[in-house]
Amino acid sequence: MRSAYTERQSDTVNSLSEWDSPATIGIVLKYGGFPHFVLDQRALRNRELLDDTVQRARAHGGYLLVPDVALLELGKSTTWEKPTRAALANLARHPAEVYCVTKSIGELLREEREQKRPAYVLTSHDATMGFRALVEEVRAHTDEPSWRELRETLSPGALTAMQRAAAHFGRGFADYWSVWNSVPRADTRKRLLTRPADTFPEVLFGTEFETIRIGVLKNIGFDDPASDVRKTASVTGLVELCTAAWTLDWIAQGGYESAGRETLSHDGNDIVYVTYALLGNGFASYDTKACRMYGVLKSLLHGT
Repeated sequence: MRSAYTERQSDTVNSLSEWDSPATIGIVLKYGGFPHFVLDQRALRNRELLDDTVQRARAHGGYLLVPDVALLELGKSTTWEKPTRAALANLARHPAEVYCVTKSIGELLREEREQKRPAYVLTSHDATMGFRALVEEVRAHTDEPSWRELRETLSPGALTAMQRAAAHFGRGFADYWSVWNSVPRADTRKRLLTRPADTFPEVLFGTEFETIRIGVLKNIGFDDPASDVRKTASVTGLVELCTAAWTLDWIAQGGYESAGRETLSHDGNDIVYVTYALLGNGFASYDTKACRMYGVLKSLLHGT
């Protein structure tokens, strides 16, 4: 299978912006300021795509960012251990310093709420060190304690935590859907399908959706400049923007109300991937919808 990058070089979905040095603490972060390339669980499973992403990251002086949700997604199946080992074996072919694991999205949202400013550190030192040790065990064909700890991490309790996060996004979907559905919009829905390039940003950054997003940011203590997601990059702002964008996509395709719980849960995971990717320089995935949404939002925020 050819890499998702090489298959779609002319498409903005997986195009990579030029690497910018990461912003210094005290300076407003800009989109693309983190030198990372995000992998989803499908990218971890695909050796060719993973190898291609490693090459691109190293060429740009960056690194791979593995969201913790990717590890949880790998563990959803009752027969999770074999595919998880295979995915980590793909990663074990590369130097440990080329990849890091994120803090959970919930931890970053909490940090921004408590500190009343955007988060400056997306990675978890402890999770990264533990994960690198685990990958080394897979490479060495051992079964040391950290492998057993991951097995415990991917337990029903951890999956329940992921489901709670999905429920958080579900409430967000419902909020934006409620605002949309409060007045007749048949013409706007039609334009979302026939003229998406104009209509999507018009609604996404329109007064009604913007009011919800700004309200969330101001409620956690962000000042006026930091409450504008187009000017100031923040995890909370991006989560809200992505939630609104996914809701609009459902509306364009026939209605949020037609989406089942499993689909909305999957979309919540994709929002996590895309949130991290928009702060960095690239997104490696074969998920068609996630890539499409990343491309649209990247063009709006990065200006590329």
